[in-house]
Amino acid sequence: MSLLASLIATFPSLAQTPSRVQFPSQLIVIAVIVAVIAVALFLLKETLVRLLLGTARGSAQTQYSRVSSVLSPAELRFYHVLRSCVPASHVVLAKVRIADMLSPRVQGATRQVAFNRISSKHADFVLCDALSMAPMLVIELDDASHSGERRKARDSFVDTAYADAQLPILHVRARANYVAAELRDQIDRALAASSPIR
Repeated sequence: MSLLASLIATFPSLAQTPSRVQFPSQLIVIAVIVAVIAVALFLLKETLVRLLLGTARGSAQTQYSRVSSVLSPAELRFYHVLRSCVPASHVVLAKVRIADMLSPRVQGATRQVAFNRISSKHADFVLCDALSMAPMLVIELDDASHSGERRKARDSFVDTAYADAQLPILHVRARANYVAAELRDQIDRALAASSPIR
């Protein structure tokens, strides 16, 4: 008796056509292989995203250092004078994102477009109500960079957005020294024109 004949005699199922009983077990094996590949691809993608964003373990400690000031020297000089000119009912914030002060009134896809136009822009200084932290006055310190065409277009857009939201803006030309009394008078007049939030 041949080896094949003895195997068939011992395991008669070998001589039969694959049955429905064997088919699900093959599907299970294929499903497990597909699942393992899917998990591997997901983990690979997550690792690549973390590496590209610089958030992989240890990378944050080697890529960043703390700045000496969030304000430029000109902004810091102005800030110290500005603080002395602001009434006690208000607080001064620096480098506030415009999207944290203005919200698009439109809906749908247009809303996202409107948000994107302001999301990466910021105001130099903002006076907020000390109790509610509602923005009451934006102050832009205009230095030489504001004379370029791109900056003029940006300033025009931002000024229009503030006006549309009824949030006054005060442009102050950057200089070496500021007269506190003059600045206080400008702030008082601008705050008097500030509208309640609608």
